[in-house]
Amino acid sequence: EAYNFTWCGFQQTWPQHALSCIRSDGELEINLAQASWAPSILPTTQCVLEAIESVGQRYLLPCPQSPRGFLTHIWDGEPANLTDCLPLPMSLNGTQANLAREDVEWLWGKALDLQKAGYANLAHLWETCEGHPWAELARELSTSSSSASFA
Repeated sequence: EAYNFTWCGFQQTWPQHALSCIRSDGELEINLAQASWAPSILPTTQCVLEAIESVGQRYLLPCPQSPRGFLTHIWDGEPANLTDCLPLPMSLNGTQANLAREDVEWLWGKALDLQKAGYANLAHLWETCEGHPWAELARELSTSSSSASFA
């Protein structure tokens, strides 16, 4: 209740160890990690959760040090291409989000902002982006900014 979630529980179509909590402006996914996942999780990094509409209201959470490695464990048995371009949205069935160039540029800017603030981010994964309609732009953005090497 303190975080205004309207529902928390397990969803049938989600990975086996994933719990979801939903509220009007988004959802939080919580995963029960297995011991074999430790190399992709530890040491943890610090994530920041902030609703776009609620500027200034932040929650700090531990996040895995290797998002790609962690999600590979979470999505075991799902299409292999789910982590090919992790920074750009894609559904579990492999459908890429319908993004405009401005959306991709905004996501890149957000990754850099998080990186500069010392939070976990996906800036270092843009340079290896493949298999997404905006993959070429993602790679161009990452190489045009020396900040991407700070990940």
